[in-house]
Amino acid sequence: MTKKVLFMLLLAIVTAVNVAAKATNYGIKIANMEVTSNNYSNITHKCITPYTEGVESYVRFDPQKKVLTFCNVNIECKDSYGRCLYNYNCDGLTVVFKNRNRFNSTKAATVRIEKNTTITCEDGMYGKDMIDMFGHYDKNETIFLKNKAVLTFKDANVFVSFPAGTDIAGIRGEGNEYLSVDHSYLRVHTGAFGICIKKISRYDINYSCLTLDGGKCTEDAQCNMEDGCEIITDFNPNRSLEIWHVYFSNDRH
Repeated sequence: MTKKVLFMLLLAIVTAVNVAAKATNYGIKIANMEVTSNNYSNITHKCITPYTEGVESYVRFDPQKKVLTFCNVNIECKDSYGRCLYNYNCDGLTVVFKNRNRFNSTKAATVRIEKNTTITCEDGMYGKDMIDMFGHYDKNETIFLKNKAVLTFKDANVFVSFPAGTDIAGIRGEGNEYLSVDHSYLRVHTGAFGICIKKISRYDINYSCLTLDGGKCTEDAQCNMEDGCEIITDFNPNRSLEIWHVYFSNDRH
């Protein structure tokens, strides 16, 4: 092999390595893993498993539309700083949940939002698909908002739970964040000493139901309710079933 051929071969290898190393980051992490131009079409991780075995399960991101889709996914993050979903630099992100999904984090906030984000659920065979979000760490919330981010639940069915912790919130911001609940059912559950919503400067409810079930419901928030909305502070399973039919039956619209 001549020196010229060897040089060209080495140059090709170095170029390929540099191209791979320069993969585009989309400003999103799932289970502490970057979503990039190398993995966006099929995002896999040891923490990501099917919620229901034998049913189609995937995580995909559409960079053009800024749509991140979870379908029949269970994400268990047990390592330090392991967040199931972290939007740190994808402004205008839409997160779509299909089928049944579950997030659980033990050492960090389960979901951290630093850029404007919309969460929505598709209409399934038996009504609205859903996402359960669980937090268990005594120093972080289940959903944490930062940097004046706006979090919108639109046509969504979401259960947020944080069963332990003193002065810990199911959903917490830094005092300048905004929460919108639009045509959705959002239940936030905390332990006896927890706070359902904390340090959110404002939250709007539009034809939705917000169920707050915890030691204290809200703190430091201005709530704006449109017609056809309600806030429930004493969770009742029978009432919840009624809400499900009112807000999420397939013939709701």
